Order: sequence, then C-alpha cells, then structure tokens
Amino acid sequence: MQAIPEVAGVDAWLTVRRVADFLDITPDRVRFYVREGYLDGRKFGNAWRISQSSLSEFLKKRGFFHEGESSAANVIATHTTAPDPAQPRGV
Repeated sequence: MQAIPEVAGVDAWLTVRRVADFLDITPDRVRFYVREGYLDGRKFGNAWRISQSSLSEFLKKRGFFHEGESSAANVIATHTTAPDPAQPRGV
C-alpha cells in the first residue's frame, strides 16, 4: 500500500481513476464533479488530475472522515491497496 505524502504548501495530484476507484464511482462522475466545481481538477498533458486538498474538502463536506482521519492522504492510504501508477516512485 502506497501512502500519499503530505508536504506543507504542496498539493498532491491524483488520477481520475484513483479518485473514482476510491469513491466507488465512475471516472465520468469524477469529471462531472470537476466540471461542476465540487472537485478541483487540472489537465496535465492529456490527463486530468484531482487535487488531494479538494478531495479532502469534498470528503469533509460529506462527513466521510472517521475519527483520527483528517485528510484525503490518510483516508486513501487506509482504504486503498493499489499504488497509483501516476505517482512518482521512491519519493
């Protein structure tokens, strides 16, 4: 299981697929949330990425966090098993 590191002042960017798998929704639904402004997404080349901080806010507003969880990094590290191939390795 690969945790997403949190660095003060730096936001991690997650793939649409990783966010969709985590939320158990389709990638199209994730892109809809980006278009509607629920999630902050940016296009890097041909691929969309979702900011980790906007995912954290999205989850907070929906009461998703459990006791002791305060960010998407903690939740994703706890609830996912496959590493994100778009994330650099060894960092």
